[in-house]
Amino acid sequence: MSQPPPPNQPPGPPPTGGYGPPPEPGPGPGSGDGTGGYGFPTAPAPGTPPSAQPVVPGGQPGQPGYGYPQQPPPPATPPSPYASPYTTGEQTAGGSSFGAPTAPGPYKAPTLGYGPSGPAFPGPGGPSGPVAPGGPSGGPSRTKILIAVATVFALVLVAGGAYLVFGNDEGGEPAAQEEPSGEPGGDGGGGGEEPGGAALPEQAISASLAWEVPAFEPTPEESLVEAKGHWWLDDAFVRVMPDEVVSYDLATGAENWSLPFESADGNCLASPNVSENRIALLQGRDCEELTVVDISTGDEVLTMPLDTVHSTSFDTYPWILGDTVVIGTGTAGVGYSISEERKLWESQSADRCSETEFMVVDETIISDYPCGTFSEPQGGSIRATDEAGQEQWVWEYPATHEELIVDVTAVLSVEPLVVEVSLSEDAFGSGESQLWVIDEAHQEVQAVLDYNTDHYTAPCEVTIFHNCSASAIAGGYLFLATMEPGLEGNALVAFNLSNGQPAYEVRPINGGQIRPFGVQDGQVLAYQAATTDLEGMVVAVDPETEEIRPIMALDRAARAQEASMGGSLFPHDQQPLWRDDTFILVNFKFYSEALNEPRAMLVYR
Repeated sequence: MSQPPPPNQPPGPPPTGGYGPPPEPGPGPGSGDGTGGYGFPTAPAPGTPPSAQPVVPGGQPGQPGYGYPQQPPPPATPPSPYASPYTTGEQTAGGSSFGAPTAPGPYKAPTLGYGPSGPAFPGPGGPSGPVAPGGPSGGPSRTKILIAVATVFALVLVAGGAYLVFGNDEGGEPAAQEEPSGEPGGDGGGGGEEPGGAALPEQAISASLAWEVPAFEPTPEESLVEAKGHWWLDDAFVRVMPDEVVSYDLATGAENWSLPFESADGNCLASPNVSENRIALLQGRDCEELTVVDISTGDEVLTMPLDTVHSTSFDTYPWILGDTVVIGTGTAGVGYSISEERKLWESQSADRCSETEFMVVDETIISDYPCGTFSEPQGGSIRATDEAGQEQWVWEYPATHEELIVDVTAVLSVEPLVVEVSLSEDAFGSGESQLWVIDEAHQEVQAVLDYNTDHYTAPCEVTIFHNCSASAIAGGYLFLATMEPGLEGNALVAFNLSNGQPAYEVRPINGGQIRPFGVQDGQVLAYQAATTDLEGMVVAVDPETEEIRPIMALDRAARAQEASMGGSLFPHDQQPLWRDDTFILVNFKFYSEALNEPRAMLVYR
């Protein structure tokens, strides 16, 4: 049902510190009509990235049949000040919701029975090659309808058997490699530098499939089960499986420990970040219990009821920073103290503005702070605060731009601030997705990228505020993958963040499908999926020289396992990860009718 857009009402001034509702609104900037007020630049002229030939680096991968040219060219927690008018809870721990940790034991991967035929090698975007677009984010509401529709669509494709088969190479057992080292870290959003980790290798590593984890098998009644959440430690990789949290030894794949869920009926989510070796996760039928786990030991630190008047659900994310856990319910924000085991603050339903979504980047809490109502949005702000709630910076966004309703749907990067917005005619319609670059002072829109969802893979997962893992930002450029079918492959396009224009493109080595997934040592990391002729590889792109070079050749004998991780319709169903010369492919979604025997994890070293 179509409704007229609300009147142009700017948001009130941002709060001066702390969490909770801002003071009463006063005069604000204009409604952002594209000619002034919020400082939108002149509309960029259409541009087509030049078809620059990729620079093929020197150095052989050291593995037969890799397909490189024969003659390579040159080559501290503060005290909490939450004295707020919100109703506080004096809840104590509600008792353990985990089973006892299981005894460590060697991981034994089952025999997978690949005989004369196995799964084909579709590109990372689906059976036919390119990644399907995520599409517009769907207007101001963070509705679950899009997720449900996407899930049904994926199930139809998978159940319909939209996969090819072909012969599998013979290969020996993968050998375990030497342990890596590094500082604990996690992912707090797309486009950023991976915390910790060693320098990238100068020569390409010829990697073995060190170990793998078979896929979780849902019952036919479940159809689809999700398991999001993964974290690096010095010598371990911890991830959420559908019914437990498991720590794996990076070198061998042996289980260090596991904590079974006892009340995870709601398919709940865990904090995408880790702080002081601790994570937060939700449990319960409606995700109404908060649990904190020390992932270095597998010990449960806390379990308590959320004690909130706002509903939580399967798409509610907790975030952890020091002694504080923050939760955005989509309509309000809630904060909890771990040491005191109680609620610190909570937005009220009558608040004109309140936090609805959070993410943690380094030691900073980033929150979306919209104003107004669903049907009559009045702009809002993106805020950065420390753990104590002290504001570090704020960017106010308008209620409308060029007479279209503005909804900030995701944050791709914090330094610089790059956001995804949806522009729609009314609150109930799907909108046009745009990428905005905000200036260093957080006052104006510095550039609007010459980007559209018809030509580029959507950088962010639909309706997820923090997950923009299909993008990377380095050296003043935002890298996105194009959608181009066929064996010749797609490309990475580097957008200049100062003006929003595509500056150059980089083609994958020897063709195929490529996607960016991170940044290390100022280099953009990208994954090239395996084809019927070539194993996959991890490459690095230098944003200054525009050169692409391989840093790891994946196990040629394990192409079938690799292909099983790349057949999803949606690019965020699986995630490539890199740290300390270790490459991991993680699968987050498990279908009961999957025909290509996907793995839960593949670890290359």
